[in-house]
Amino acid sequence: MPRRLPVLSAMTAYCLMTAYSTVGLAAEGDRCNRPCEETSLSENLKRLAARLHGRGFLEAEYLYTGEVFTNTHGGINTNKAIEYRGNFDLVITADLDQAKLAPGGIFVIYGQNGHGRGLTERHVGDWQVLSNIDAWDFAQVSEYWWQRGLWDDRVTVRVGKQDVNDAFAVVEMAGDFINSSFGFHPTIPMPTFPDPSMGAAVFFEVTERVTFEAGVWDGIPDGRNWGFSGTGITFSTVELSVDYHLGGNRSLPGSVHAGSWYHSGPWDDLTPGSTRIFTGNHGMHLEAQQILLPEACRDTDEETAQGLGGFFQYGWSPQDRTVPHQYFGGGLSYTGLLCNRDADVLGLGVAHLLFSDRLGDLPPETAIELFYKARITERVILQPDLQYIAHPSGQYRDALAFGLRFEVTL
Repeated sequence: MPRRLPVLSAMTAYCLMTAYSTVGLAAEGDRCNRPCEETSLSENLKRLAARLHGRGFLEAEYLYTGEVFTNTHGGINTNKAIEYRGNFDLVITADLDQAKLAPGGIFVIYGQNGHGRGLTERHVGDWQVLSNIDAWDFAQVSEYWWQRGLWDDRVTVRVGKQDVNDAFAVVEMAGDFINSSFGFHPTIPMPTFPDPSMGAAVFFEVTERVTFEAGVWDGIPDGRNWGFSGTGITFSTVELSVDYHLGGNRSLPGSVHAGSWYHSGPWDDLTPGSTRIFTGNHGMHLEAQQILLPEACRDTDEETAQGLGGFFQYGWSPQDRTVPHQYFGGGLSYTGLLCNRDADVLGLGVAHLLFSDRLGDLPPETAIELFYKARITERVILQPDLQYIAHPSGQYRDALAFGLRFEVTL
């Protein structure tokens, strides 16, 4: 398994671990041989791009997300149940075609630093995890992969350490919700945040509206690992997606995705008293999203993405080896409810999780989320969020959590 990355990746990893708010790159030489200088990220990237004769082929995206949440009722605990969680993301993309570097395509490296605590483990106890940035403290290169289109981009291949949920079992319209289940199904044991893994994926554009996707990953993911786990266990998935316009109306676009997955590792039989170990696990999922009511401000002629949309999610896995047996999710989101607030999003969603009957008569866990995401400036977003969680993990009192998330583009 490869232990060394290209020079760009090694330097980025070192500087990211040293200081996640600023990244310094040595002005001379090919390695960061001294502590990272406290100069701006954009200045350092320009120096690196010039040194590599990229002429603009190098792009960087860097975002800080922070949130404060409190559990006001039920769950495990409400005493001093207020926590802060933060996450810094740094994504560097190199356009190898523009730089005229073999083998072409793009190369992406994604560094992350997560810190603080979420509410789930100590205060709420919900299985679905009420925040999608909740995890342990970490500083790591979460992803690095190469991607290239072939045959006029009818086929795209991606190889390297990557997040399954970036392209599989994901609903774009649910992306503004904070609860984890709206991002990735709790019934799918996929390598995803905070533990992507090495893998390969292929995307085949069958027609303009139909796409077939497939991939295989290391099934024992560890976000801190640069290579494979060495276990030979894999996670594989296939998915078919269809885009359409309702009634032929181009202002009412929608899409449907259906897929299945297989995990080759050992799984304990959840039947009480059983010592059986299954070889492998499997499941299926379905997602759909639809613009229901498009809207454009009366004072502009530009096409916008404003309006009301809805989405649906379903996931299934066998209950003899999987604790989360079935998942139903859905919601509504309205972009640009106020004509002079075109980028703001109002959302209401429900995530409903049924547990395996092998665990006894556990009531299902249901999370209801309401949020308003407001773009304050081009660089700052504020998002108040309210979540009601019924029967967290099927065993705790109904919980009510409130929080405020902010996003800052540095």
